[in-house]
Amino acid sequence: MIGTVFRAPARNANGDPVDADGNVIRITDNGANLGTLSGLIFGTPQSDQPVSTRGNVVDTQGLVGAPIDAAITLQHGDVLAVDGVRYAITGPRLWGDVGYFGMQPTHYWVTATSFVN
Repeated sequence: MIGTVFRAPARNANGDPVDADGNVIRITDNGANLGTLSGLIFGTPQSDQPVSTRGNVVDTQGLVGAPIDAAITLQHGDVLAVDGVRYAITGPRLWGDVGYFGMQPTHYWVTATSFVN
């Protein structure tokens, strides 16, 4: 799969993404577009549609594998857009180090969450 990666150019004291002038922006604005990332693998998606919510609301969370040798490395706070759905990347990268058998894995994994209504 191929996705577009967005990253805030800077953050203010409150942790909000801001542009060079200090104005609060959406991370998916053009100024935050880092480029495309190919070779993505989506695994273990879990969807939750709580009874307490009204309407068509769903929360999806899972792991996304990205190639270790890619030009862009996903990190906490990034937004990954794939097929029109935006995923928030959270937490540290997982399983990117040398494995138990001494082999270098081809992908590292991050947690991706999407809330769609």
